[in-house]
Amino acid sequence: DLYIPSAYTPNGDGINDEWQLRNIENYPNCIIKIWTRENVLVFESLGYKEMWEGIYKGKNLPADRYQYEIDVHGDAKDVRIGNVTIFR
Repeated sequence: DLYIPSAYTPNGDGINDEWQLRNIENYPNCIIKIWTRENVLVFESLGYKEMWEGIYKGKNLPADRYQYEIDVHGDAKDVRIGNVTIFR
């Protein structure tokens, strides 16, 4: 099944620098969206070919909690909503 980590550390040390969604490759039509607390969309992806590295408009996002929505099949029938925290 899909494993969604609740935190990661994109600090450039080569360890846990990307939000790694285990088994996401089984859902090629997934739609992923991530927002700040202020409801600014900072990441959107159809499929998850490139992992989110905590970057928005070319700049590192601050350590904080972000809300995600993962529409697993891209049809709004299986949507996972939660939070992911960036630690720097």
